[in-house]
Amino acid sequence: MTTRIITVCNQKGGVGKTQSVGELATVCAATGKRVLAIDADSTQGSLGAWVGQVGKDATDFDIALLTDPSDLDGIREIAEGYDLVFIDTPGSRAQNDLVDAFLRVSDFVLVTTETDGMSLEPADRYIDELVAPAGKPYAVLLTKWDARRPRKEARARAFFEEVDKPVFKSVIRSYSAFADAYEDGVFVTSSPRRTVTAHNAASDYSKAAVELLSAIATL
Repeated sequence: MTTRIITVCNQKGGVGKTQSVGELATVCAATGKRVLAIDADSTQGSLGAWVGQVGKDATDFDIALLTDPSDLDGIREIAEGYDLVFIDTPGSRAQNDLVDAFLRVSDFVLVTTETDGMSLEPADRYIDELVAPAGKPYAVLLTKWDARRPRKEARARAFFEEVDKPVFKSVIRSYSAFADAYEDGVFVTSSPRRTVTAHNAASDYSKAAVELLSAIATL
């Protein structure tokens, strides 16, 4: 398999970027793929901290820190030997130059956004201003959806369809299992201590991973 680089981004924090990188990387690694996750957020470093909580030996993917755009010339060399490379980007407009550099070396871009109405227009502008100009295939992944409010997902999908933005069919529901994962030192998708809720949470990312792998298989 040719190495594929997937950048996960949004200018807004708290929309599930790090969560999505960690869980998608775990699911993909469980299928036998060699996976590297890059923590590109020098201000938060949440992905690296999460792996630290889980323990490197208990993490199914490798992790690297890369926050200097000047180092990106060698990213293909860093990615050599891996099937998939996920990049967790910072959620700040102040670091758009760094995100733009990652977008331009990516094969696919995943824009995570909550289904809340106030998150949709900023995500749409972000795509128009930063993602689309990079000229790479992309899709929106809806996250943190409260399943007790089905109209929110429907409205979010209708919004992106109206502005002609591709959206994954899979959606990530809002579960306490995701919020607890860091403190528990686990990835929900690989934790052996699964409640019914955690099983459902893991299922969301399993479906998203299948959709992602299908999308990049045609590149």
